Amino acid sequence: MTIAVYAPLVCAVLLALIAAPVARRARPSSSLWLFAAAAAVVGLASVWSLVMLASMLIDDIPGYAGLQHRIPVPDAISVAALVLLGAGLVRAILTGARRHRDRGALPSGPDSSGTVIVQSGSVDAFAVADSMLRRTGTIYVTAGLLGLLDRDQIRIVLAHEAAHLSRRHALARGLVAYAAAAVPVLVPMRDAVEFLCERDADECAAALGSRTQVARTVAIAALARSGARATRLAPALHRLAVADRVGALTAVRRGNSGWHLTTLAVALVVTAAAVGEATRDFADIAAAVVR
Repeated sequence: MTIAVYAPLVCAVLLALIAAPVARRARPSSSLWLFAAAAAVVGLASVWSLVMLASMLIDDIPGYAGLQHRIPVPDAISVAALVLLGAGLVRAILTGARRHRDRGALPSGPDSSGTVIVQSGSVDAFAVADSMLRRTGTIYVTAGLLGLLDRDQIRIVLAHEAAHLSRRHALARGLVAYAAAAVPVLVPMRDAVEFLCERDADECAAALGSRTQVARTVAIAALARSGARATRLAPALHRLAVADRVGALTAVRRGNSGWHLTTLAVALVVTAAAVGEATRDFADIAAAVVR
């Protein structure tokens, strides 16, 4: 098995290193799904690479010792891959369980507009999709937030949260949540996608009015937030990288260089090519085992 089997893991590290700075410069509407796809593909490829590496322990099984000359993978690496696979599986299961528990703990009873007013003094607003694949869902707004904002600001909050639903942000966040659970090195990519979801929703809200007013609403909510626990199903209006979001809304817009798109695209191509090469080697070894 060639060095290609390690390429997805290297790409995962590369994506983790560039995720935050690239996300801050990226235009959310054109980059959000590329980030999510890159994290999902590299995460899945990394898991498959770990499976292939772990399976190379077969030469230690009585009757298969003759395969040692075809398996240039040290046992220590195979054992480490097996441990990482087990830990990733546990994290993915826990992630799914926590998301299910959070959904069950949400208040029920939306009004005709699909909005729930939570009788709480905390300052919070978030949207929860009916499922990862649907554009419909429920918007939750606390009484504390409604009492803090004026009518125009409340309209901005609702537009922001509605954008999370209409633009299928739940799907993007779900993909990277499980990718980061299985391959923890991708946590920065998960955070970058959550940030881009917030930026995309900010831009949708700004399209209805003043960018300055949206920035002011985000800042007010952030300053007033009373430490409410974040749901894993949806980020709140004000939780993620507030300073960067406010700066993006108020700064003079510059042309998008596009280099981040090239970087992510190259990572996807390299990952796909490397996995294909490693899988061919794996198939040859599997054929020898069957014989």
